[in-house]
Amino acid sequence: MEKATIQSDEAKITIKCLFNPETYTYTKAPQWKPQPPKGQNVGGLTFATGGSATLALHILLDGTEDGTDVRKTCNDLVKLVSVDPTIKEKGTHSQGRPPKCKFIWGDFFSFEAAITSLKLVFELFTDDSKCLRATADVTVTQLTDEKVFAKQNPTSGGVTGERLHRLGPRETLELVAWSEFGDADLWRPLAAFNGIDDPLRMRAGDTILLPASRDALEAFD
Repeated sequence: MEKATIQSDEAKITIKCLFNPETYTYTKAPQWKPQPPKGQNVGGLTFATGGSATLALHILLDGTEDGTDVRKTCNDLVKLVSVDPTIKEKGTHSQGRPPKCKFIWGDFFSFEAAITSLKLVFELFTDDSKCLRATADVTVTQLTDEKVFAKQNPTSGGVTGERLHRLGPRETLELVAWSEFGDADLWRPLAAFNGIDDPLRMRAGDTILLPASRDALEAFD
């Protein structure tokens, strides 16, 4: 099963869920303004705006199998709700803002968003203070109107031009880098682009995100 991913190009962060969320809640609340009844009990409603969609997720982070400290992933989530002073909005006097992101999950949907709520609960620690299990309640809120949520398939990815690639039998990141970008040495920035710490653990059927261009990939080198 493809793993759910939270990706931020601005922060150069890709968070692949160790376990897919068991549930997610989609909410959208169009705004209608009531009109004066003018002698009637009900005056009707006038449409104002479509309103932003939100997606609420409960994510389990678990490193008990290999002893991974999940606080690194938690820290990445915290970065996505913290002001980055290097990110400036064009045409404004902004002193920075949190990075934008996208939630991607196979053939489900995604949209450009911001994490507007984050709750982390740390649950299991080792004697040497590693945290092996935590849960994250994450709410992402839609930032742009994409009409319909873009499905994730080999021809449509999170950002324009990006696409998902499912690894075939015995296919490595080096082979993907060679076939897609003409340079096997680009496997390192491809791993960094996807937040992959150990490419040797990748298996057939795993899904990676390919950047829109070689230039976009080389930015992660």
